[in-house]
Amino acid sequence: MGRNRFRPLRRLHRRPPFALVLIVLAAAIGGAFVLVGGSGSGGGGRHGPPKLIGSGRAHACVTAHATATATASTTIRLQVSHTIPVTATGRAKSGRGTVTVRLSQRIVERASVARPVHVRRTVVVTRRACSRGSSDQAARGSALTAAYQAALAVARPQAGAQARSELAHLVARLRPGTLAAARRRVDAQAQTAAATARLALARRAAAEALS
Repeated sequence: MGRNRFRPLRRLHRRPPFALVLIVLAAAIGGAFVLVGGSGSGGGGRHGPPKLIGSGRAHACVTAHATATATASTTIRLQVSHTIPVTATGRAKSGRGTVTVRLSQRIVERASVARPVHVRRTVVVTRRACSRGSSDQAARGSALTAAYQAALAVARPQAGAQARSELAHLVARLRPGTLAAARRRVDAQAQTAAATARLALARRAAAEALS
């Protein structure tokens, strides 16, 4: 009889799908990003090549996008006023001649303007990171986290700076029109008040001339 030869059986360890690892990482990071890179070495564009972080036999490079939104707010506050002098004359004849009474009054209308202004800016920043790990999935996960955090660290201050800059320009554009509209409103109110005051002043002057 021939000798039976037995070959040792190898147990195959199946690695979890890469998509599953990404889903877990996305839930852990809790941010919005878009994965656009893969494994292998790659340059960092204008930002220079990314540094290799971590330790292990496997390495991967990943590019991620981070989105940040910032809102800048302020209020345009203006004080406007308009003054109209009002005069009225009353005359009455008496045995000694004509009695003339002249009265004057100043009509002042004031208004405070408060106009809220808001600007919202959204910035998307891309960063690339490379990492080592005990497996390809571990290296990708570490690189993905590093790339996203690096992009987010740049996107947040950029969004805030752009929102504040745009707010300043918007306020500069809106202030002249807001002031002109406030002045027109106050002028109209002053004219209305002056017309009413003029009639009352004329009646008063006439009454004083007769007394």
